[in-house]
Amino acid sequence: MSRDPLIGRTLSIYRIERLLGRGGMASVYFARDVNLQRPAAVKVMAERFRYDPAFAQRFISEARAVASWRHENIVQVYYAGREDDLSFFAMEYIDGMDLAALLRAYAGESELMPHDDVAQIGRAIASALDYAHARGVIHRDVKPSNVMISTEDRVVLADFGLALDIAQGSMGEVFGTPHYIAPEQARRSADAVPQSDLYSLGVMLYEMLTGGVPFDDPSPAAVALQHLTQPPPPPRERNPALNATTEQVLLKALSKTPADRYPTGTALLDALDDALYQPDAPTLDLLDFDEGESSGRLLSSRSVAERVAFYSQAQRTAERQDEVRIPTTERGADTPDGQGAVSPPPTRPAGTPADRRRVWAMALLILVIIAAAVVVLARGGVSEAVELVSVSSPTSPPSTGTPTSDSPTRTLGPLIVLATPAASLAPASATPQPPAATATNEPSATLVPPTLTDFPPSNTPEQATPEPPPATPAAIQLTPLAPVPTAPPAVQTMPYPSGRPLSLIWDDHSFYWHNPTGESMRLNDVDFEALDGAGNPLPYYFDGYRWTAFYNVVEPGDCAAIEITQSPPLFPAQCRDYNARMTPQRSNEMVFWLAQGGITQFRVLWRGEEIGRCAVEARACEVRAP
Repeated sequence: MSRDPLIGRTLSIYRIERLLGRGGMASVYFARDVNLQRPAAVKVMAERFRYDPAFAQRFISEARAVASWRHENIVQVYYAGREDDLSFFAMEYIDGMDLAALLRAYAGESELMPHDDVAQIGRAIASALDYAHARGVIHRDVKPSNVMISTEDRVVLADFGLALDIAQGSMGEVFGTPHYIAPEQARRSADAVPQSDLYSLGVMLYEMLTGGVPFDDPSPAAVALQHLTQPPPPPRERNPALNATTEQVLLKALSKTPADRYPTGTALLDALDDALYQPDAPTLDLLDFDEGESSGRLLSSRSVAERVAFYSQAQRTAERQDEVRIPTTERGADTPDGQGAVSPPPTRPAGTPADRRRVWAMALLILVIIAAAVVVLARGGVSEAVELVSVSSPTSPPSTGTPTSDSPTRTLGPLIVLATPAASLAPASATPQPPAATATNEPSATLVPPTLTDFPPSNTPEQATPEPPPATPAAIQLTPLAPVPTAPPAVQTMPYPSGRPLSLIWDDHSFYWHNPTGESMRLNDVDFEALDGAGNPLPYYFDGYRWTAFYNVVEPGDCAAIEITQSPPLFPAQCRDYNARMTPQRSNEMVFWLAQGGITQFRVLWRGEEIGRCAVEARACEVRAP
């Protein structure tokens, strides 16, 4: 698990518990309000931007843009502040699933979202946008990953990080997400208008109803150019089950000129509601899909609410398993009262794999000890390293340190003592014994029988030593055992051996993440961090979100690449094509895979959790994601 320094900290009244996700400007954490005991999502500005005034201003502007708003379909902001150079704000936590993940779930089963759910989600987003536009704010980054569907069937629009106040003008040439960007915004960020958000909503509706976005290309510049110059493919070419009226609604929403689109989100969804249920759609069993163009998908019988509930339950199960794996020190020791008391670790459920491994390890250790004892006994007996556990009779007089016939000593067993000289094991109150004449240098052991037997008085002659203090009656004297050396715990380098493979290939000039699976994998789910020989993090780090400026996912068979500028790229044969590519300088901090600055290995993080480590010299590595 990644050792995130914020996990366990308390920012203002919000105790950080786990990472939810990482984006271009910030990381979002699950937190708990220690006063009201309610969950919250805390958004913390990325470290690399903390001292950039422009980014800091944009970050705070996001909180200000929505702090005073109250709308069912817009995430509510609770608090904003700065602490120890950390700019952050807290907002309501939505327990559910984002629309991007939901669409991938339907795509994975070659299905389309039911029309009722499309209309419900679309209307909620439209209502949120109309509310923001009425207050002079343009979102500018409307896309599925910024839409949350809760387990309570609530649809929420989030992440106003690129919001533009119409009265103040542009906050910079921030591009937005290419697949959902309006033509005028692709041309120049400052040209965004309220209808730009509605264009992005139109792309999302197109995707929900046809199974794909209208324009797609590995190059973000090519996608933007298509939005600017090409008409969108007719929706019925992708999904012949749609009727002509629905197709016309979608094409109007995707008009190149803002004035030709619907004036408000409500008007768009009113038109879509009327169109979806008109009777001119062809019968599904009579459709002749063109495999080259159409998605070939039928409407799913599983509703959005069912999928979200299933997903949320699976997430909670995974989080409980993660809590078992996280050490107490990693969860942190801050407390609401500020006293610094360490929170107790969570109780581990009985019967977990870790429990079973621990039981087997103890059993194996016992078997090894017994085997060693048997071998020693078979080799001719024991002459040293035996000290018996004794207990004084509660009715006997105080001991003088030497057993007598009036003070019998009983042995407790069974007990095995291995390879430890008797002189080093004797308790301080025992009288020193002379070495036996038959002593050897071989390890020895004694197996004490489990029955209680009277031990005869010692024949050891009296020694000229001061009389030790009397022992407390009925005190149990235990012979200390030699400590058993334990090896440090092995680093878990593949926590998901049955998970989805990530194939990594690199040389001195380039690095590639190849997707050998049959499904798309999100680029911003994975990060890479350089380590030294002892496993300590080094300041060479690559955030997967950097790739998402070009494309959101690695498609099956394709690669995401980092190729050092002005160097010959490797481009391995496994890679069918690029989905995203970065070209940093060799000295850049994102070059994490070269043997420089003490780097000998790097670790792969999936949504903040370590899923594998790779040796730099190996030049290839496979890890597995959940």
